[in-house]
Amino acid sequence: MVGTLTTSAVSWGLSAAGWLLSPILTKFVNKCYDALGIDPPPHLLCRKQALLGKLEDLQTLLLPQLLILTEAVQQSPHRPLLKQLLQKLRYAFYEAEHVLGLVEYNRLEKEVNSIFPSSKSKCNFKKLKSKLKCASKKKDLIKSLENLEKTVNEAMKIVGLLNQPNISVHNSTDRPNELIKETISKPGTEVIGREEDREYIVNLLQEDIPESSSNAKCYSVIAIWGMGGSGKTTLAQYVCEYVKEANYFNLVIWTHVSKKFCVRAIWERIWESAFKESCPNFSSSEGLQSKLEEKLRGQKFLLVLDDAWSNERISVQEVEKLFAPLSASKRGSKVLVTTRMEETAKILGATNPIPLRELDEEQFLSLLMCNALGDAKIGDMEEKLTSIGKKIAAKLCRSPLAAKTVARQLHRRLDPDFWSSMLNRSGLLNDTMGALYLSYQYLPAALQRCFALCSLFPKGHSFDHDHLVNLWIAEGFIEADENINEHPKKIANRYILELISSSFFQVDKLNSNSYSMHDLMHDLAEHVSEGECFRIESGDKKKIPTETRHIFIVLDMFEEYMDKICELKYLCTIIVRTSLSNFCLKKVELDALFMKSRKLHVVDIQCYVVERVPKSVVHLRNLRYLNLVTNLLDETHNSLNKLYQLCVLYTGRQISNVGSLISLHDLKEFRIGTASGFELKQLEHLTNLFGSLSIYGLHNIKNAEEARTNLSGKKDLHTLLFSWDYESKNVLREIDVEILEGLSPPPQIKNLAIKGYSGKRFPSWILENNDNIKYLKNLELADCVGLEALTRINELSDLQYLSISFLPRLNSWEPLPSKVTQLELSHCLSLTFVCNRDLEVITSIRSSKISQIVTFMDNSLRKNVHGSVDFQFECILEMMKQGNHIDEETLSTISKDLKKCLEKRLDLIFQLTNKFNELFLSPELNKLSIRSCFITERILAQSLQGLTYLTHLTLVDIITITCISKEVLRSLNNLMVLDITGCMLLTLIEGWDTHETLEELTIECCPSLILETSAAAKSRSILKKVILGACMPSDDMLQGLVSLEGLWIWDCPTIENLGIYHLKSLVDLVVRHCPNLVSLRGISGLKNLKFLDVVGCQNFKCFSAVDKVPQLNQLYISRLSLLEQLISLNGFSYLVSLNLYEGQQSEEECEVLHHLSSLDEIIFSQCQLRSLPPLQCLRSLKAVTIDRCVNLISLPDLPPSVQTISIRYCNEEFTKSCKDTSHQNWHKISHIPEKNIRP
Repeated sequence: MVGTLTTSAVSWGLSAAGWLLSPILTKFVNKCYDALGIDPPPHLLCRKQALLGKLEDLQTLLLPQLLILTEAVQQSPHRPLLKQLLQKLRYAFYEAEHVLGLVEYNRLEKEVNSIFPSSKSKCNFKKLKSKLKCASKKKDLIKSLENLEKTVNEAMKIVGLLNQPNISVHNSTDRPNELIKETISKPGTEVIGREEDREYIVNLLQEDIPESSSNAKCYSVIAIWGMGGSGKTTLAQYVCEYVKEANYFNLVIWTHVSKKFCVRAIWERIWESAFKESCPNFSSSEGLQSKLEEKLRGQKFLLVLDDAWSNERISVQEVEKLFAPLSASKRGSKVLVTTRMEETAKILGATNPIPLRELDEEQFLSLLMCNALGDAKIGDMEEKLTSIGKKIAAKLCRSPLAAKTVARQLHRRLDPDFWSSMLNRSGLLNDTMGALYLSYQYLPAALQRCFALCSLFPKGHSFDHDHLVNLWIAEGFIEADENINEHPKKIANRYILELISSSFFQVDKLNSNSYSMHDLMHDLAEHVSEGECFRIESGDKKKIPTETRHIFIVLDMFEEYMDKICELKYLCTIIVRTSLSNFCLKKVELDALFMKSRKLHVVDIQCYVVERVPKSVVHLRNLRYLNLVTNLLDETHNSLNKLYQLCVLYTGRQISNVGSLISLHDLKEFRIGTASGFELKQLEHLTNLFGSLSIYGLHNIKNAEEARTNLSGKKDLHTLLFSWDYESKNVLREIDVEILEGLSPPPQIKNLAIKGYSGKRFPSWILENNDNIKYLKNLELADCVGLEALTRINELSDLQYLSISFLPRLNSWEPLPSKVTQLELSHCLSLTFVCNRDLEVITSIRSSKISQIVTFMDNSLRKNVHGSVDFQFECILEMMKQGNHIDEETLSTISKDLKKCLEKRLDLIFQLTNKFNELFLSPELNKLSIRSCFITERILAQSLQGLTYLTHLTLVDIITITCISKEVLRSLNNLMVLDITGCMLLTLIEGWDTHETLEELTIECCPSLILETSAAAKSRSILKKVILGACMPSDDMLQGLVSLEGLWIWDCPTIENLGIYHLKSLVDLVVRHCPNLVSLRGISGLKNLKFLDVVGCQNFKCFSAVDKVPQLNQLYISRLSLLEQLISLNGFSYLVSLNLYEGQQSEEECEVLHHLSSLDEIIFSQCQLRSLPPLQCLRSLKAVTIDRCVNLISLPDLPPSVQTISIRYCNEEFTKSCKDTSHQNWHKISHIPEKNIRP
């Protein structure tokens, strides 16, 4: 296989350039002549016709010969001649393309000068200068076309030499010229023929390592090996899917390794896969290793190392280092490796690597036909297609990847003639890579270029959708239909879909906007882009080919290769990547690059804070993509707005006069300022904007004329946000109506948000002619203080999401459009949904309940300064002030004002009783959130009737509800999440514990509520997560909640002896600031418990004499005496993290720390200690955190194992001493690699 691949690669470099002889070149020549003028001179017109005729001959004669030459690579004597010809043709094309770009720049410059004219004298000078430049560039373009014509003439002379006897030339129409714009059926994705393999590997994964085993490791390694494309990754994915459903492992971690074996990079990918977050930027590998080990400690995991192979032998030391963070995991953990080499499998620790067997003939044919036919209905053709499919399958060497890739091409045209033409490409079907290459040849020419560019990025790279699309557009790879005015991004989106459907891309399972590429596909991309794309990774010592056009380079190689890069004559792309966040790119380096590489189309430098963008950037007249994050634009903004061909600009700051960039596609936000160059009119001529646009600072507009910006003409925008940023939230300004009137959106708008609007009514494009927003799916209205009604919103028939918040004058409600599935209603004080019977109940209990609430707060919640109840009080006062924010001084007196606030809130309801509303909801609703509004229980119950699709219900700060009946919850037969917060008068919730679909329950700041469980709860509740705060649950309220995995309780004074022995599935348990809690009964039965937090419970005495917690990973406590009890009960065999919170310990109590010899991390948070206890005894300690310990003066001696120390928000003197190199505190931490010290 390897020999075939190498031989084929030689010729693929030739035929891969076939896109030059496609209609792309013809269209390009037409474009060049169009740029020379509408009526070119007769001699140029004749030359144009002659050249186009020759190009047509090349397309029909030479292009098929290129495909034949690939199949007959060994026999052809003309390969060197053809290679030289294509190289000359390519260079001639690129030179003409560059000059055409300069002509286009001059055209755009002329257009911009007409839009933003200077003074008359300057204008006349500019016109003269522009004419001269234009004439000069057109002469250059004519020369380039002459050179291209000369090369085409040479090509025509050798066409005759390439005719080879006994080889048929297939019709060029076999290659589709158009993308499939929509499909009727999808290719199958079923895993075929691997059931026995999966079962065998799953059995191996489930084998436990006996405690008495001589193997000291807590994990074992299993490996699958086989040739590339044989289905190793698919089988591993099949296995992962099965074990996830079986819930055999706590974590299933998927990591792509590939050719470059870099331990740190693999660790980072493990982190991201395991914890679903970006890996933090550790300054050293040791810091990353220790933190990863800490997070994996005690976990039983399956780690998949996919495609682990390397051209260089992997050392035993590298393997030991790679697996070091796994050493503290739970016994029975497994590592599953897929690799192309049996030797690699053994080096990685697999005792008996499993060779992946070939599919038998029948299974392989099923795989091919399943992917080729999918669910298509083909009737009488099935027998004929299956017959041809058998012959194709016989030539694919039983390679599953080749089968899937070829099948995707077969699926596009389900007719026997096309399938036969694929079969007859016998030379290309005889090996896996050949089959993939054949599929590449059948891609449209524009897609071939797009695919080849992907070789720039390393194997295993995750391609972001928007980034890829923007790159293709900037490179000029998007081929638009001359008869259809379509945005390039829409065409590029179809390209993505085509590459996915053809198996060139795979969609990321976690992020549908990210794509990956199989390693063999990446190999193919490298072969077909050879000579044009070049990648430099860490440690590379490679010579850059002189013809290179596209460069990818990592940060640490940038300076070394800088001079060589600047020498590249054809360079049009430079992409630089780094994981170092504090690197500053120097102005002198950029200046050299911009001065010497003037053909650049793409400058993409991420993760940098650029020192300063040099003015030489103005020389990059063909630049279409610029990504340079910088805070220093004062010198360069006048240069950046002269880059008229820019489609994408990311600088981290808004530049002035952005309206000059009339080619711009991406402008995520625009802030209107008072300075020149930041007016709203800058947007008027940016007609190519695509996607989303947020406009801030609308309060800076002084009159309606300034608001005219032709948004309705920007037909490719689908998301808009309009924001006024008034300092006072109660300002009413009639001019805002005229401003919003001028912001009429384009008719295809899908998402619209209006924030801070102070007009009293909607504009005419909503009130009178809402055709402009008839396709609207999502609408958000926030801080619109003047609106009293949502007039005609109910006519938006496609609306699915509606959010209304802080509309203090809104007083009427209309039925929602029938398709609305999500409603968020918040802080609308004048909008009342109440009935008189409910008001009578509230009146009868008002005085007693308010007194009860205030007593509850005084006795419990006021002591909890950091509790979220403060947020609830803030909400109450905010509502009283109709949206005004509360200062810190007011916030500090909230509990004192609580009684007054509640009384005024209730008084307000009776003042508004002259206008009651019914809450009409859409029957399709699946998520409903009501916050800080007036709605009573009968209206709520009536509104919720019939909402059979509702899965999420949130009620926050509703003080007019006293009861939620079981009939209400029973009617919501699909409810999964219930969140009730700040409902001060709520006394009863019925049926919560027996609901058959409810999985998550949150009840916070409901001081009148007493929670109890019924006898039926034991057999019916499926609750997995419960949060209780500032309410009154009974000690036995958790009875029967056997499925519970997470329990959080805070500020519940009624809890004394909490029984948790039956919560066998519990993983996280948090109990904070429950002043009367004495004990947790039955903690010994919680075998799955990993996290325990018992803080601020001053009466909590001890754990039971039989309690021990062998699985515990993290512990938060405020008294070390509790720690001593747990140690005596053998509860710390897996403890990795200890947080001592709000503690004030004696020296005797601190002695207990000596027993924690395996502790990885210790945190001192808000402790009153003046000095920390000795920590040298903690031999495994890796991380120390000191947070808000305001009395602290000195540090203890720390063990050499510590890799990270964080000191934050402590007293100023102590913080300074930790940075003072002459102070003893500094000497105690100077050896630690990673120090994070901040005041």
